[in-house]
Amino acid sequence: MEEETEEIEKEDISLGESSEGDGDVQKKKKVTFAPETFVTQNPSTSSSIPTSSSSPNVNKRIQGLMNKLNESNIQTMFTTIEELYRENSQREVTKCFCEVFLKSVIQPILIKDKFAMELVMLVTLLHQKIGSEVGFAVLSQLVKKLNELLSSPSYGKGKECDCLLLVISHLYNFKVVQCVLIYDIIRKLLDSLTERDLDLLVLILKTCGMEIRRNDSLALKDVILDIQTKARTLNEDNSSTTPEEQQQQEEDIPMELASSKEAVAEKLDEPTGDDILRTV
Repeated sequence: MEEETEEIEKEDISLGESSEGDGDVQKKKKVTFAPETFVTQNPSTSSSIPTSSSSPNVNKRIQGLMNKLNESNIQTMFTTIEELYRENSQREVTKCFCEVFLKSVIQPILIKDKFAMELVMLVTLLHQKIGSEVGFAVLSQLVKKLNELLSSPSYGKGKECDCLLLVISHLYNFKVVQCVLIYDIIRKLLDSLTERDLDLLVLILKTCGMEIRRNDSLALKDVILDIQTKARTLNEDNSSTTPEEQQQQEEDIPMELASSKEAVAEKLDEPTGDDILRTV
């Protein structure tokens, strides 16, 4: 494998903007962080992702592998990509992998949870075996796209934002990223809580709530209580909502949260990300 050890080009990434205040006077605030802060096994040195176009041959080979991705052939795919790292520039292969990975993740309809987990399992193997700069590069691209979507109306087209959060949540399950990132995303969604934000929060809890509970059950409880409080305030401040609609929303929110908590409880005895990787 060709070694390239240039100094990391640190870049703060924003998790979108939220608004505070009434009427036309609003204060914009951003949540910013350097992505290497949230990647486990932080890279001390790494090559920044090049801006030049990627190699068509490498890109085509990785795309072909992704098209055949399933749990049974992840180890074979990892071995093939490992060979690409030996034969080509590490920066080039990482760039191509990130491009194909993002293309697979960002879809207008919600990708299947199993497919998201398989994508993350492959990233986790590369992160552990090739180097943590791979996890850093993938996370950087995911968060940049997440920031873009959170700053756009309706958070992008269709379920693009949902797909991103599903994959990021699984990266936390597989211990590629740290819990601080998940908490920052939750706080961002709580700050600007709308019905859309509520849907995304429920998705996060259903996907990685069990891991949050394993690591800190009190944190999960606090998150759920915050969502309930913010949702209640949202209904009270929404003057355009009729009393009947407010009542229906107040009935729906506890049901969604209860469904999320049940999903978390059902998954507590399921294998963790580490358990699954041991079988690959």
